[in-house]
Amino acid sequence: MSSEDEAKKFFPPDLTDRDRAVFEAGVKIGAVYHQFIGTPIPREKEGLKILETAIEKSVKTQPWVKNVKVSLKPGTRRGVYSYDEISKNNITVWLNIKYNTVEVEAVLKYSDELKYPLAYIKNIKKL
Repeated sequence: MSSEDEAKKFFPPDLTDRDRAVFEAGVKIGAVYHQFIGTPIPREKEGLKILETAIEKSVKTQPWVKNVKVSLKPGTRRGVYSYDEISKNNITVWLNIKYNTVEVEAVLKYSDELKYPLAYIKNIKKL
């Protein structure tokens, strides 16, 4: 992908690379959460890994994504009609965005303390 940002003209002129990198991280984390919640989780470990990889590959197609790692935890099934699905409690996403001179590390992970799937910025560094 070209490092030239064709969409830059739509943002305020005083928006910094740091601001934009954080914005992009939030967009990507939000997209994963809202796009994949409710997706059925395969029963076997191989199927679970395939689903994690599919989500990662989907996110990597988006602009400015340097790296992404998805981890899903299967639950306990209780009968023939029961199945696990991606929920706020069982998905964790680690994401790196590189926008020009800034790299942002963002995380989506369920917080037992907050009882909430928290998306947060773990680290920001100037390159």
